[in-house]
Amino acid sequence: MSESRLLAFSCKKRGFCPSCAARRMAQQAAHLVEQAIPWVPTRQWVVSVPIPLRCRMAPSRELTAQLEAGGGPAIHYTCAASRVCMGLKSVA
Repeated sequence: MSESRLLAFSCKKRGFCPSCAARRMAQQAAHLVEQAIPWVPTRQWVVSVPIPLRCRMAPSRELTAQLEAGGGPAIHYTCAASRVCMGLKSVA
């Protein structure tokens, strides 16, 4: 008596298959980008801090807060300018 079982992978193997996993991952990513996640204009800000200063900032909340307070107005000004240029109601 022969048994046949339906296998989920196109390679017809029962274990982990890198090619099948990669294909499913690509399909899921395409679905998320095209149908699930709406497109909204976003910006990512990256602040670079010199390494010696990073070492001093790591244990010190006060120093980090001072540097954040100093850079905050520049970032807020740039966000406001971007909002005007792009015609956005808010940049959050």
